[in-house]
Amino acid sequence: MNSSIDYDTIIAEEQTWLNEIAGKMGRPGRPDLGYKALKAVLHSIRDILLLEEVFYLSARLPLFTRGIYFEGYDPETTPNMLFNKELLKNLHKRMGPRNGAYIESYLYQNTPGKISGEEFLQRISDKMESGSNPKPEEAFQAVVDVLHSRGSALEIEEIKNLMHKEVSHFLA
Repeated sequence: MNSSIDYDTIIAEEQTWLNEIAGKMGRPGRPDLGYKALKAVLHSIRDILLLEEVFYLSARLPLFTRGIYFEGYDPETTPNMLFNKELLKNLHKRMGPRNGAYIESYLYQNTPGKISGEEFLQRISDKMESGSNPKPEEAFQAVVDVLHSRGSALEIEEIKNLMHKEVSHFLA
């Protein structure tokens, strides 16, 4: 088994992603804006996911993009509820299917990370530094388009399913 890493290929792939994102935002040749958009969108998505979903999505990102995704991440200060499918399964078992379903519904409805589409776009805007930045809708769509073109349709559908309904409609 060869464990060597071809950093030149990894860096070239990342540069391609950034240039592609910038191009989709109508700013070709501006990988710096591609980076700002990628970082702002990934952080905005990350911050509304449950903890296990954060790691699920990260496993589908290329090496350096995964580093951007986790940059500055502190799960203790991110307002996400920490529960998982195993916990929910145990609740159903211990409380009975009806009560377990009620608790599960309550937990999902009251997850602090749940936000509206407008709030989500505002978060993207806030995370992008000022200057000649694209609109948050453009940044989001460009990043999603590149994720879609680089990942499988199944992975994009899985990512959509992770996101709250209020935000996942942007992935249409």
